[in-house]
Amino acid sequence: MNQAKLSFNQIRTPYLGFLSTFLFIIINLGTIQVMNAQTGCINGTPRWCNGSNINNTSSRNGNGVLGPTINICRTGLDFVTSSQRLGQRFSPIGIPQPAIFTVSGIPAGAIIETAYLYSGTSGNGIAVTANITNPSASTTGFPMAVIGSGSDKCWGYAGSFSYRATVTSIISGNGNYTISGLPVGGTNDTDGATLLIIYSVASATFTGCISIDDGSIVSIGTNSSDQVTFTACGTTALPGARAFGMFADLQFNNSTLTFNGNVAPYAFNWWNYIEVPTTVTNTQTIANFTASYPGDCVNWVAAGIYTRCELVVTTPTLGQWGIILFVLLLMGFSSVYVYQRQLIAQTSQGNALGSFSFDYSSIFSNLKFNTKQFFGIYALALALISALFMVAIKIFDYSLMEYDVIGSLLCGFIGAVFIHYFRNNNK
Repeated sequence: MNQAKLSFNQIRTPYLGFLSTFLFIIINLGTIQVMNAQTGCINGTPRWCNGSNINNTSSRNGNGVLGPTINICRTGLDFVTSSQRLGQRFSPIGIPQPAIFTVSGIPAGAIIETAYLYSGTSGNGIAVTANITNPSASTTGFPMAVIGSGSDKCWGYAGSFSYRATVTSIISGNGNYTISGLPVGGTNDTDGATLLIIYSVASATFTGCISIDDGSIVSIGTNSSDQVTFTACGTTALPGARAFGMFADLQFNNSTLTFNGNVAPYAFNWWNYIEVPTTVTNTQTIANFTASYPGDCVNWVAAGIYTRCELVVTTPTLGQWGIILFVLLLMGFSSVYVYQRQLIAQTSQGNALGSFSFDYSSIFSNLKFNTKQFFGIYALALALISALFMVAIKIFDYSLMEYDVIGSLLCGFIGAVFIHYFRNNNK
């Protein structure tokens, strides 16, 4: 039986239909995943949040209050801090600048999510630029924003001020960070500073979340409080939660600090970063912080809570890859089926009889296969999928999982098989 070859125009509809469908579903995978990472915020997935305040570094804080600055969750998220007393108006005086802030505890291969430098001063709110040299000997100046102010802390200064700078770009890992440029002595004296670094480890088996409120609550022998809103686990809350606060000019040991129901012990240091282990429930979203300073004048600069949750690995990504594979197979076999029917219909026998039977077991029997061409198309398909994932990772903060790699290889293979058949058998 002689078979006539079909022109491209005769198979254009199934060929282009399959190709456009292949590209459409791959692109939509990225779109769906970006939506999950940025707005859907699925509990327990590698990157989830509360949707409304993923990483808000704007100064939604201020005078007399602490306000939310960051609420972020990541696979393997955790944080480290390093603090120093810097003030020169009290005794014992702080260390001179350039001051060394030693950072440790960041695992190898960790991703630096964000980092802040906090400080509190007695003064007039002067403009401050913090100069930081990292362990790699790279130096950058960071203008510090006034995130809140209040009355003088009983020293005769114009007022009390809280500062914060985002210093993520200078963080290079563990080691000594040298900081200078924070005013001391004279009309502005910096009580101290804390370097807080938030990182994540993609291979970890837990989801970590951190929420920080900051600003300025100056108390003159009175009580103060704050409520830190954070993302509920939804899954099982794991051990390892910590609550913390930063205080400027905390002088006496008779103050009572309570973080999320836990009394926080401390030794006065004029600038105090105080951290205490705590526990949270699966559905808890608010941590209460209270402070009582009888006979003391203090500026409360920040309060925060860190939680750990069980990592759920059965995410929508697996289902999406399954749908994509099903659609690819359905479209591919349907397109080849239509192509074969058209091919048989144009044979002399088919034209004479006006009808024909179709052997489903031999759907590929009349089609030619070119190994070199196939692998070229496969490589191109993988390059396209990789490019889409790179865009999602760089622009939309998507986190690549191991089943994304497997799904890409499978979908690329199936897509390349069918695209190759159309191209090779149209020649």
